[in-house]
Amino acid sequence: MTGNKVNSESLSGVLEYLGYYRQNMIVSSARYKKICKSVKDLDGNLTTQFGFETIISNKLKRTDFSIKIEKGMLPVIINSNDGRFSYYKKLSGVLEPIKSAWFEFDIKKKSEIPGIFIEHDDPGRISDIVEILIDDKEILNRIKEFIYNKKNIKYTGYFPSRKNNCIRLSRCIKNFDELKDEMEHGYGFVHKGMEILKEISACIDYFVLNTDIGERVMPDFSVELRLNEINYENMKRWDVILDILNKHGICENEKMNSLKDWVGEDWEMFHPVLTRYHTERLINHLKICFKKNCLITKAYYGFINR
Repeated sequence: MTGNKVNSESLSGVLEYLGYYRQNMIVSSARYKKICKSVKDLDGNLTTQFGFETIISNKLKRTDFSIKIEKGMLPVIINSNDGRFSYYKKLSGVLEPIKSAWFEFDIKKKSEIPGIFIEHDDPGRISDIVEILIDDKEILNRIKEFIYNKKNIKYTGYFPSRKNNCIRLSRCIKNFDELKDEMEHGYGFVHKGMEILKEISACIDYFVLNTDIGERVMPDFSVELRLNEINYENMKRWDVILDILNKHGICENEKMNSLKDWVGEDWEMFHPVLTRYHTERLINHLKICFKKNCLITKAYYGFINR
């Protein structure tokens, strides 16, 4: 990577060091530089898991960036010098029931507040968190009703920079039959993409169904494809899933091959932050977005330092 000199222990410095592994078909050089610039004020020791979000169902090379912050580091990041996180200081009183949080940077809107995906340690406290994020009483009551009626909520997502004031509730779905039943009763129809999910169901451990709730329960939704363990030994399972998506025309050939080539591991990294770690390049999950007239597939992949 080229550009302004950065602190070798900043997250930007870590990314620049790891830029050697960048796959051009899924992360362009220009985009990677913008990502590095967007996190130049963050300490590289804040996180051991960070990565990218890329649409893989078309040739568009738009890639965003996310970092995972574990429970113990949440007070550090919301009180950091990076003003984009000060918005989340209001969560200071409800950090205890949070297991971890992913912060998502929209690189195109570089000055915007990052979105947040909260992984819950105590599902019974989800409403406490939502009450802080949403101030519209009517929307809040609609969200609480959904929480009361649904089980297995894994994540709560919130995007303060978006125009629609809504919460994303993400539920674990154990198998295809349960997912199909949820679709028929929750959305009143079974989308043509369900046949693809049925074929994939034998290859994954569980689904995550994402529902956005604001002024109404939004008609668009998405389904994540998940494995129980994110590790190097498990990565070959993604090859089969990517082949299925490619066969059905919702994963570009070049992007599929780039994701397969992305996976790897390194035991010796000569960098102030990375030297003490075993660094793996892994796929975290894939997501199929069900729009009114199309399916959009996204890949979530990156680095894990163990």
